[in-house]
Amino acid sequence: MSQSRSRTGGIQLPPELRLSIFDLVETKDLAALCLVSKTLQEEAETILYRYIVISNISDGERLVSWCRAVVGRPWRAISVRGLKFPTHFKLPDPSHVTSTSEVHDSIAQAFRSLPNLQALQIERGGGSHPSLLPSTFDHCTFSLDELIGDLPGFSTGDIWKLLSLHPNMRYWVPGNTLAAAISPMPADVVPHLRDCLLAARNPLRPSAVSRYAYRVVLYPLSPYDTFISCGSRRRHLATRTGTSSLHCI
Repeated sequence: MSQSRSRTGGIQLPPELRLSIFDLVETKDLAALCLVSKTLQEEAETILYRYIVISNISDGERLVSWCRAVVGRPWRAISVRGLKFPTHFKLPDPSHVTSTSEVHDSIAQAFRSLPNLQALQIERGGGSHPSLLPSTFDHCTFSLDELIGDLPGFSTGDIWKLLSLHPNMRYWVPGNTLAAAISPMPADVVPHLRDCLLAARNPLRPSAVSRYAYRVVLYPLSPYDTFISCGSRRRHLATRTGTSSLHCI
């Protein structure tokens, strides 16, 4: 590993060493580094954008702004590994965003720009318009390992189709409305599925569970709380400690 000297006489660290150091830096300090120079901005954002939490954003105009921020900076898009997204959005009045289709188009474009997305969590958001539609996932190249939450814009058939597009998925935590429809799921939709976590208030008949290759786990908590409480068993964006996570842009 070579080192060079900067114009000021100091030692210029190679990019791979800087990234290793940045990996240990707090989120707020990484955000400050983004203001220093374009080079440091790209390197810091490579870490900041690994795990994105925007599930608290229900304003459609702000969602569009986030989508454009990702699409317009390729190093951000390719860095995203985990994403927490709102289930619904609303159009504020007044707003520069004139229609729900504009928001949906922006979201779909952003999802197509995330080739390395592995974990997607959809959390309850304010508003009446579903954020994700079946068409959102058209032409996406990422392969999900984990999917959590409700997809209110999807029919049961749409859910099975989405799952079949990610055959390497290991963990699925459907929201409450999907949990009731889990029993008709074809066994070969996700061949590598290990765990399907359900709330105990939506129990399955033993005969329905026994014919699946994956393990259906019933808990007395909501799927969201359950996943967080059991997260120590595996890596996930909702339970990672000591990892930078960008909560809002």
